[in-house]
Amino acid sequence: MTSPDLTCWLKTAAHGLPTAAAARLCAELTDHYLDAYEYALEEGLDEATARRTALEALGNARALANEYQHTYHTRRRYRLAAVVGMSYPLLYGFSVSFNESVAGHLAFNLALFLPLLYIVYGFKTLLAVRPHGAPLYIYEQLIHTGIVAVSVPRLFGWVIYHRPLIAEATTRSFSDIHSFSELLMNAIALLGLFLIAGGFLLLGERALRVRESLYGLLKPSAVLGLVCGVGLGVYAIGTLGNNTLVRGPAEALAVMSGMLSVVVWSMIFFRAQGEIRQVA
Repeated sequence: MTSPDLTCWLKTAAHGLPTAAAARLCAELTDHYLDAYEYALEEGLDEATARRTALEALGNARALANEYQHTYHTRRRYRLAAVVGMSYPLLYGFSVSFNESVAGHLAFNLALFLPLLYIVYGFKTLLAVRPHGAPLYIYEQLIHTGIVAVSVPRLFGWVIYHRPLIAEATTRSFSDIHSFSELLMNAIALLGLFLIAGGFLLLGERALRVRESLYGLLKPSAVLGLVCGVGLGVYAIGTLGNNTLVRGPAEALAVMSGMLSVVVWSMIFFRAQGEIRQVA
């Protein structure tokens, strides 16, 4: 037997969930309520007391709502981050053909950094909530700031000057710049590369020192992040000195280690979302 009190309780507990997930959750909780209600009747309680006892057995509705929302949305966020990460090699393959057919040779298609905003955020969140994890907020913000710094000038550079930035094209150097605005955009993009490099170096170093293993994949991802940071840093230094011999190998090192790092992170996300109790 259900009651208006149970209906109100279920509405509170399922708040914030999609309709299908809320319906399944309410059905499960109603079953628990009925079991507790029948048990209370068998113990000799009257109907009103049995209903109240069964409702109390379900717990605090608001606390459960927060738990279910976190579980549902965290699971979806990890799954999406895993899919985005696994698609990275494919995106890079498309960018290579784009570079050759439209933009000429680019060392980096800086637009590829944009999905990292979501992936790094998910990785930071995942490691922060693990029993032996660590807060990575500062490193995440460093990488995010660097990504914005390389992406925004790139957009304006293509719109205004119809050519790639120095930071993304090995065929260009600072001697090609003919205006202060172009110099400023390229300087900001180059600074962004240094910030991303520093963020990956610090993130990798910190991840190597935590006790959490993340299914044995944290340390390999940390090493790959360190290598990617070194590659980006060397590439940025080579760009400042217009050293093509340095920029080429550094580009390859950063791209390969970065791609592998993101793939390993995706494997971590897949494992993590599988651990979360499914409420949807």
